Amino acid sequence: MKELYELILHSQLGPRPGLLSLVRYGPDVSGTLSLSGYENSVSGQWDGVRTFTLLHPLRTAVGTHQCRSVLTLAGETITGTAELKECTMHWSGRRLPANEPKEGDCE
Repeated sequence: MKELYELILHSQLGPRPGLLSLVRYGPDVSGTLSLSGYENSVSGQWDGVRTFTLLHPLRTAVGTHQCRSVLTLAGETITGTAELKECTMHWSGRRLPANEPKEGDCE
């Protein structure tokens, strides 16, 4: 089952909204992070309780950076950090209900 999260990356250049789509296979997770007009493949681990540790590229207008994101769920809220070689940024967001329309969906 696909899980969707509406995320905000709190970067040095201001907040960047995004969408994280994940599929869990036991402790393994994979999916896509859509951020700033780029699709980034993600893969990683779920601790079985409330934490995702994801490895992924983070593409921006100025380049691609390798990133490790650690995201923690608390109810429907998700928070965490994006760890890049050059800096650490914060994530915030929420889980989207399975039937909630997303931007760009046709009705």
